[in-house]
Amino acid sequence: SIRWVLSAIESLDLKQPIPVAVLPLGTGNDLARVLGWGPGYNRDDNIPETLVEVKDAHKVLLDRWEIQLQQHPHQSATASANGNGNGGGGGGRSTRRSGSRKSRQPEEPKSIIFNNYFGIGVDATTALRFHETRNKFPEWFFSRVINKLWYVLYGAREIVDRSCSGLASQIRVLCDGEEVEIPREAEGIIILNINSFAGGVKMWNDRSTSYESLYQLAESFRLGRSFGRSSMHDGMLDVVAVNGSFHLGQVNVGLARPIPLCQGKEITIESTCSTAMQVDGEPWTQKPCHISVSHRSQAHMLRKTVDTNGEAALRMQELLNWASDKDLLMDSQHQQLLREMSRRFL
Repeated sequence: SIRWVLSAIESLDLKQPIPVAVLPLGTGNDLARVLGWGPGYNRDDNIPETLVEVKDAHKVLLDRWEIQLQQHPHQSATASANGNGNGGGGGGRSTRRSGSRKSRQPEEPKSIIFNNYFGIGVDATTALRFHETRNKFPEWFFSRVINKLWYVLYGAREIVDRSCSGLASQIRVLCDGEEVEIPREAEGIIILNINSFAGGVKMWNDRSTSYESLYQLAESFRLGRSFGRSSMHDGMLDVVAVNGSFHLGQVNVGLARPIPLCQGKEITIESTCSTAMQVDGEPWTQKPCHISVSHRSQAHMLRKTVDTNGEAALRMQELLNWASDKDLLMDSQHQQLLREMSRRFL
């Protein structure tokens, strides 16, 4: 996966990181979409033409984020107590073993890296059911269209099940140290690094003249905080809420908008019950835990050059590379100029 590739490049600690282009072979292909490589690769696409486009692509920066998952200490103690209660005979040895477990230090935090988004609740539940079924019956998932139909099916099932109702009372969210109010009806929280979700849905509105912008402005006044543009290289995360699977379906077809909650550099979440979670489309069930999301690094990506901004960025990068080759720029200066160029052009 792209996460593995970027992590492998990061581990090499290169002076000049290798820029990566994305060939959209998956189902959603959200990162490929925001980088201009399209919604999906087809067999009749011209590979030599794609390689030429890669050669002419320009570099952009992509924030990478790290999730630290720390299971609550009382969970292991509770498990030990339950084990002792159900243990039956052999009382002395069982008691010593239980006490030994209770005296153990809390588990080391589990670290997960993500590039696109981190979902908690309804979207992760749908992804988890899809993932479990595909693992059991891989022959049922043989094309991008069929995969999307399965997602629709499990989304429709979640409308009836509402397995994530009450999520607002089960988690607590802090953005840069300040607690964020979660709508009582919310059944899903989505933390976004890129403005593309579930196959190209824009979850964070950036348009300056539309009724959706007015809605987002009204929400910012209601919540007492302002919202900026979404960017994949500004060191900020966008956090939204959805009111269940039906609301998420409306968002997917453009009939509704997610509820903007906050933008920040560090997100902290306290979960008090087992909840479905997903990172870049890879889901799991998470026990109650403390979650900390913080900026890790930036990866160098290749964006398809399709407009005048892209052309200008490409020429600027050629100039930066020339200056570096001639030892006119230090590596740190090159990186700083590239960040500023990404901010201004893209």
